[in-house]
Amino acid sequence: MTWRCPHCESVWETNDPPCSSCGHESLVPAGTSSVVGDDTELETETEPKPNTDDTATLVWACPECDREHVKNSPPCSRCGNPLLERREQTFDDVDDDLPAGSYLSAIKPYTPLIVLFALVIGLTASGTISVGMLPGHGPPHLPDAPGDSDVSSGINLETVEREIYERLEDERERRDVAGRTRSSELDHLATYFNRDRVRTAHGLESDDDSETIDWELSCSRTPVVYPITLRDGATIDVYADETEAAETVVEHLRTQSRVEGIVFSSHSAEGIDVHVGEDDSVYVYYAVC
Repeated sequence: MTWRCPHCESVWETNDPPCSSCGHESLVPAGTSSVVGDDTELETETEPKPNTDDTATLVWACPECDREHVKNSPPCSRCGNPLLERREQTFDDVDDDLPAGSYLSAIKPYTPLIVLFALVIGLTASGTISVGMLPGHGPPHLPDAPGDSDVSSGINLETVEREIYERLEDERERRDVAGRTRSSELDHLATYFNRDRVRTAHGLESDDDSETIDWELSCSRTPVVYPITLRDGATIDVYADETEAAETVVEHLRTQSRVEGIVFSSHSAEGIDVHVGEDDSVYVYYAVC
């Protein structure tokens, strides 16, 4: 004979109260129904089977919030209601019981990368930035070259470059020719070719890979680069200061017929690089577009 709990319907092999599922104090023979009252069990006719699918699972549900429980163990774990009722399991509240932020917690460590990626995609699509501004694009790495690119023999080479540009602008104004902007992109272009020129002049292997480089220049015309060779192989120590060095370069650009057309043409931007080699020779590269 098997025994069941009249309170939660659990079935047991022996009559060994209380019920391990719900704690009811007595069991009745299986196949009978009983009404639970004030500690009195009244045996009645056999209880009909619930009208459910044979595969349905019965659970104890809260009539207030519908939270389902495996056992009849009030109060309700969700709302605290002291009464539970037996019904078929519906799985309606499975999603409600899952941690709301579980998937958010999983991706939280990657949030900065996701935000950055979305920002880059948005700005690129809107045209705010160009692909050339992203890591891995844009101007190539400048080759190493012997000598100096900043100061040599007490002369600041960046100052020489600036004075060359200013003097050319003055000359263009005097000739009633449109002025130009000093372009950092073209400065970089001139520096790239000038340093490679210095390398080969000092017996080093050329590092010129310009034909495979996507320069990403913001030019409306094809860029032109031009190496400047100063007369008499002048070295940096023959110039008293930056102004004298700049004037020598400008005079060369102003008087050479094949260069004059470039310097005073309708190009809108230019770049300049001055480098002094280990033998104190002055190397100049000029770029326009």
